[in-house]
Amino acid sequence: MEEVAPFTSLKDKMWECKQCKKIWYYPLEKCIFCKSEVINQKPKGFIVKGISKVLVSSNGHEKIPYYNLLLEDENGNLHIKKTFKEYNRGDRFEQKACKNKTCVGLSSIGYSVIDATKRAIELIGGINFNPNDKIIIKPNIVLAKNPSTGIITNPSVVEGIIQYLLKEGSNRDNILILEGSLQDVDSKKAIKKSGYYDLCQRYGIKFKDLFSGDFVTREITMNHEKLIVQISKDIMEADLIINVPVVKTHFQTGVSLGIKNMKGIINHPSRKNMHRGKLQEQIAYLNTALPKYITIADGSIGLEGMGPGALGTPANFGLIIAGKDPVAVDRIICELIGLKVPLHITKAAELGLGELDLDKIEIIGEEMEIVKRKFKAADDKISPHPDIELIDGKPCSGCLNSVWSLLYRLKDISAEEISIAFGSQISEDMIGYGKIVAIGDCALNAVKNLGREAESLRGCPPSIEEQEKFLKKWLK
Repeated sequence: MEEVAPFTSLKDKMWECKQCKKIWYYPLEKCIFCKSEVINQKPKGFIVKGISKVLVSSNGHEKIPYYNLLLEDENGNLHIKKTFKEYNRGDRFEQKACKNKTCVGLSSIGYSVIDATKRAIELIGGINFNPNDKIIIKPNIVLAKNPSTGIITNPSVVEGIIQYLLKEGSNRDNILILEGSLQDVDSKKAIKKSGYYDLCQRYGIKFKDLFSGDFVTREITMNHEKLIVQISKDIMEADLIINVPVVKTHFQTGVSLGIKNMKGIINHPSRKNMHRGKLQEQIAYLNTALPKYITIADGSIGLEGMGPGALGTPANFGLIIAGKDPVAVDRIICELIGLKVPLHITKAAELGLGELDLDKIEIIGEEMEIVKRKFKAADDKISPHPDIELIDGKPCSGCLNSVWSLLYRLKDISAEEISIAFGSQISEDMIGYGKIVAIGDCALNAVKNLGREAESLRGCPPSIEEQEKFLKKWLK
């Protein structure tokens, strides 16, 4: 018998009272009428009972024609499903779980991020593991933020993964959530603010600050050069890695998705060194040194515009995207949000890490044209302060976060027109002829190498307090 994946409309799950047979299309624990136990049902298949063809475009559906199907499940309940495919009344509507390695599952979020996450896993044929396998879940918790900001991975996505793993027989003692926040960010504060502390308490799952563990050295050959990185030992020794990025834009790398999220498993010195070289290529080459991983991307609330941090804008996306091919997942997400596929993804494909060709990637679950949502790309002006320009020398996350945070806090205080250089990748055509201020050792060295003078603040990075004191002379 062929395995059939769960239906993925907003009403793909029903909650039925055992006693009075009342039905709800949203989750609840007990019947509101008789207080009896409520059973969570999954329809197994559907018959097309009615079809309406839509010929007028709208903001939500510019592409036409599309169809609204009236579907009936095996219990006689009715459901509505949008599609671009043609059906006839009486046709059977079902989806088979995908066994293709390059398959990408798209699961719309209805009333439950947790359920949508488990659906996404089922759509790609599930996750194979042994009960005693060491499992690492790698979210993105770079800052002490609430998931509603779109900056960090929604803990409900990780909760759905945990529920799936436990139901399939994993030993909770072998599941570890592993993440390291940005430099100078209090990881304990980030874990509590983001909701991960409470999540771990509820399920008895361990959380580990990546930077409290050991690292192993790996030497990677990149274009006849040596890239030396320190990678988390926990990652290298795991039997299964589940990578859980947020769907975000990124002003340096275009997007920050699954492949980029795995940059977070190296230590701070390695991160800084990557920013001193060809960042996007190094991200791709880093992934060649990692064990294989599954990607479950959090598109519940993404981030558009000036991501990946506080200058970005939350973007309601309402989608979980899953796959076992990291390139295929990132490629499909770029298509879904209407952004150019950046170099680190195309390079990863060249290095044999996955499939880039849309025609060779199988989509299961929602149809792409139904769930597409155009994201605003990052623009060239990266400074939050109207009077202060930032010269983007591809700074590491430590410099980037501290300078951004300070200028955002000072944005309502007028200042002299200056240009702050940060990062090491600075060229003559970037700095012009105005007043140059270099923040951080990398920027200072880069400006000096160009033979230009600049007032400077040393540090790697200097603290926000040091930066604020340094910049006061230009504030009005």
